[in-house]
Amino acid sequence: MEDKQNVIEDNRTPSREKVPWNTWTGSTRKHKLAYRVWRNKGDDQAFTGFLEVQIKGRARLDVVFTARSEPDHIVPGLRRSRYGSVFRSGSHPSAKRTTFALGISKWHEDVDWTLSGTWRKDFLGAIISSRRINHIPYILGPLEKSTS
Repeated sequence: MEDKQNVIEDNRTPSREKVPWNTWTGSTRKHKLAYRVWRNKGDDQAFTGFLEVQIKGRARLDVVFTARSEPDHIVPGLRRSRYGSVFRSGSHPSAKRTTFALGISKWHEDVDWTLSGTWRKDFLGAIISSRRINHIPYILGPLEKSTS
């Protein structure tokens, strides 16, 4: 049976009540990283997983999706991968959001994502603080393949 946590019927962005934001523990009042993960219902062949990242403050973050599939399957690796930089708000007081989508077939296992980058306070070109975000685990269930 499929885990229904964070499974959305269509491709619309869910409300924060339906899929709440998770705040990274390294966040501060002026420097905030929040994220949330969900997937659409899809069909018996594939579904789309979504990662939405929200940043307030100066930062440079990149996201990479990974997955594996059995070597004898017709569709090795990811069916469609998305990766790139997360936009930052800089000195603007409002946070900026970036949403990534990843097509996942029924053959894929161990679907995961990683955010990596550096928090920076850019004052006179000096790096005041630097933290590595090695891995933020996704919410249990939303990117698991269906076993039904």
